[in-house]
Amino acid sequence: MAEVTKSQYPLDDISRLPEKYGSVPIFFENTGYFIPEKLRDKIFALETKSKSNPNNDILLCYHQAEGGATPENKEIEGVMKRILSNHMAQTKLQRKIEVVQISSITVKDAIIKELKNRDNAEKQRASTNSDNNDTKKQSEFAESFLEEAMRLKASDLHIETLGSSNKAVVRLRIHKELIDLKTITIEEAQSLGQTFYATFPRAIEEDQEKGSGSGIYKHENLLDGEFSRVLEKSGKSMKARLVNIGLNHNGQFNLVLRLIDRSVPQVAVPYSKKGFTPEACEMLKTLHTASRGMVLVIGITGSGKSSTIQNMIQQERDRCGNSRKIYLLEQPIEQTISRVTQINSDDSHDSGEVKNSEQDYSFSNLNRMLMRGDPDSIGYGEIRDNLTAKSAVQGGESGHLVYGTMHVDSAMGVFSRFETFGISLEKICRNDFLKLVMFQHLIPTTCPHCSIPYDGENIPMQFGEFHALKSFKTEDGRPLDMMNIISHKSKLKEGESLIRSLQRKNFFKSKDAMKMKRHIEAMNESSDTIGFKQRLDALIRSSTLPKEKINIRFKGDGCPKCQEQGTNGVVPACEILIPDETFLGFIQSRRWGRAEAHWKSKLLGRRAVQDTYARILSGMLDPRVVEKELAQLGS
Repeated sequence: MAEVTKSQYPLDDISRLPEKYGSVPIFFENTGYFIPEKLRDKIFALETKSKSNPNNDILLCYHQAEGGATPENKEIEGVMKRILSNHMAQTKLQRKIEVVQISSITVKDAIIKELKNRDNAEKQRASTNSDNNDTKKQSEFAESFLEEAMRLKASDLHIETLGSSNKAVVRLRIHKELIDLKTITIEEAQSLGQTFYATFPRAIEEDQEKGSGSGIYKHENLLDGEFSRVLEKSGKSMKARLVNIGLNHNGQFNLVLRLIDRSVPQVAVPYSKKGFTPEACEMLKTLHTASRGMVLVIGITGSGKSSTIQNMIQQERDRCGNSRKIYLLEQPIEQTISRVTQINSDDSHDSGEVKNSEQDYSFSNLNRMLMRGDPDSIGYGEIRDNLTAKSAVQGGESGHLVYGTMHVDSAMGVFSRFETFGISLEKICRNDFLKLVMFQHLIPTTCPHCSIPYDGENIPMQFGEFHALKSFKTEDGRPLDMMNIISHKSKLKEGESLIRSLQRKNFFKSKDAMKMKRHIEAMNESSDTIGFKQRLDALIRSSTLPKEKINIRFKGDGCPKCQEQGTNGVVPACEILIPDETFLGFIQSRRWGRAEAHWKSKLLGRRAVQDTYARILSGMLDPRVVEKELAQLGS
């Protein structure tokens, strides 16, 4: 039986309205005769509306019409109890029914408005709580991938849709190679895009930093942005620059995050600790006395140019005891460097988007302002067009030490690159202007625990089971979940076939296992094993090392020590050019061959592939990986 109570006062003050009622109340106006059926019908109408929440209480308000007979309170309560007894008890509901007399009919509208406001507020709270719970789940899902990426020291995280399969794959670039981390649904992929592009940059959680994602995430569009975050589980501070590339067909898209570990202390690191060879470290000492001119670090995307420039600038700062004013223009700022003035440059003014000169952070305007800012050194970031090239050259011509990066694939290629930017050779080849040019390329280092030694006769197979598994696709176009594969691989007995073991565990069918075996055989048959062995043996013969000191090793299939990657880091291979007057004369007169010969014979110049030879012979670098990344041995 539902509980029935009667208020002892007329309701004329909304503030005294009972606190919890989940539906619009019943209003009953007595016009002279008390009709139980009308009251019953109204109660049942309310029952029908409120079945979705059977625990809501009911408020029954009655008003005595002017001139009508006044029923006794006991009569009202008696009728209500009789109705409830005959009807509501059958519903097995336990409601609280409160009978309230309202002092005037005008109070009715106020009560309805108040209860509706309460109801709307409750719905809004419920919706907000639901949205917050959904957002929290999505954030946790996104963070799980970031945590794994940072744990494995990945440089990039990729999300790629897989055609018409309604699936997507999350991939990580580790030591320059992409591996498939996990297959997810297309809806999960879009949720990750929403979280990375919109939720994380807004920094709605406490202690998180706002990013630059703008607008609404639409996976089919071309978008870019960035966010910074302190990961909840590991506490690691990281930053991500992202680009979303809609593929313009069937809703397909790629989302790529460049990951930056901000928990790494920003201090100057000796070049030897960065993995440069002793020969390179010796040549880099020329920077110790540089106070003007241009220093360039060049290479392809992902070769560590920006990190090297930042380290050079920090070394200058420490070497001079903070006595030099150093500006660094970046787009965007990735790491905060103490005692260096970092400016986030913007090319919107150069494209005509910004009209207010006070907010003009273009290279050209910043360079003009910096000339008045009493600089000693200026870092210009990437020199990528006529505007940035002119700004950097102007900075160097003004008697300052300037740093820059450039996308060029060799030290000798810098001069033709400047010409494509509209800078003449005469300008670049003035004596003492170009201080140092360094091309660098990152090479994965072999894991010493699972790498395969070269016995002098047999070259290990280039392509093994793990390679075949990474390139395998199921019938519906999905790649294998490589993290499950890696977990399974770590449990294998020595000599046990990974493919056969996975086939027995129903990862794929036996026909797929045979197909992968044939794929491995075909790939190894097509590789240049004979020519490669001749080049490797020639390198060994040219070495002055005793035979017992030569320890050439090839990348293995991975082990727990290297997270099953077969590699445990990267080191730079570089070529360094410190031009003299003779070299610059050859360049200015376009005698490229003479200039290169002079560089190699008189300026200690050597190609990046030559910079790897000592580390190949010591077992640090796989010679096949070196050829893949740079050039053939001996070239």
